[in-house]
Amino acid sequence: MDIELEWLEEERFRAVTPSGVEIPVDGTMETGISPMEILAVALAACMGIDVGDILRKGREGLPGCRIRVDGTRRDEPPRRFT
Repeated sequence: MDIELEWLEEERFRAVTPSGVEIPVDGTMETGISPMEILAVALAACMGIDVGDILRKGREGLPGCRIRVDGTRRDEPPRRFT
């Protein structure tokens, strides 16, 4: 996998995936998704794909799926999820 990030200005980047999808990334969250939001989205998507895959292998149906992520970050650096 070859992900490319191009710095645009300040805390703004453009991420480009191998399939050509462009994702605006913005640490200020004014013009794009923040890096921590992308992390939460990726984690939720991986879990959803795993659940769907497990259900398909068990020959179970999946009529729909909704995943909600609720994260809390530290107030002081390093501002990781707690």
